Amino acid sequence: MSRSVPACAVVDVDFFPSDQAGVVEARLVCVHCPLLRACAQRTLAMRKLPTYGVFASVLMPAFPLSKAKWDRARAELERVARTGQPVWSGSRRRRSPVRSRVGEAVA
Repeated sequence: MSRSVPACAVVDVDFFPSDQAGVVEARLVCVHCPLLRACAQRTLAMRKLPTYGVFASVLMPAFPLSKAKWDRARAELERVARTGQPVWSGSRRRRSPVRSRVGEAVA
């Protein structure tokens, strides 16, 4: 029996980026991940949602959180969990650095 490999497991990308370029890079990895829906579901199931980082293509706001940003991020995670579609696909269509390796079977 095999299972999919999460895209974030096969690339060297910072999912807690310090600038917008890093956010874009992390989100591009999520766009092609076969486990995007499961990632969103797992994030929503956490006792407390993460306070910063890219999870399931959603940029979670950093502290101090505004209620509006928090609510928007949670709604985006819920949509990804429901649809399996990323909330962001990038302004330019770039080939993901992991597209050829994402989803490879592991024993």
